[in-house]
Amino acid sequence: VSSTLQTVSTKFALSPHDFDHKGDFIFKAVNGEIQSRGGHKYYQPKQGWEAFGLRVVGLYQEDDWLAMSGGKEWAVAFHGTGGGQNSLGRGDAGFKGIATTHMVAIGAANAYAGRVPKPTVPGGNTSLIPNGIYFSQDVENCYLMTTDLGGQTYEAAFQCRVHPDHIWETGQKTWIVVDNPKYVRPYRIVLRKVTG
Repeated sequence: VSSTLQTVSTKFALSPHDFDHKGDFIFKAVNGEIQSRGGHKYYQPKQGWEAFGLRVVGLYQEDDWLAMSGGKEWAVAFHGTGGGQNSLGRGDAGFKGIATTHMVAIGAANAYAGRVPKPTVPGGNTSLIPNGIYFSQDVENCYLMTTDLGGQTYEAAFQCRVHPDHIWETGQKTWIVVDNPKYVRPYRIVLRKVTG
């Protein structure tokens, strides 16, 4: 177990059982990569980001949502707790809540609700954007939480899978809205050390 993961576990009172090393990943592409999951763009984080897998295999009826391709995989999106209020709290408290419950709640601020979406994928949702949960397809545009881990400052967010039929594209940056927490599955914590 890496020292960073041990520090994350301690800070957020998580147990080793909450993590699954099979989901760990160090992103190495200098500028990241654009891939596809669930028919949507997946902006893989750039060099400097590290992912720690959460224990999710077997948590739901099937695990196809985690696939990288094949038609049943869900899209990838990032959710941070640094930019707004949600029902589980702000910042550290909200982060711990998501990590332990595997649930992301609908927040109080819904700036895009009622607006016309801007779908970029065939068959994308065209009805008005509902109240929902905000994500970014690119971690760089996410409401990152900044936290101290063992005397070092890190930016943190959740890497989630979201059901592709429940995504509304806002047309702003890479922000999307998902209408219901049951279509969101956090499966990794992503961290980047703040330098300079």
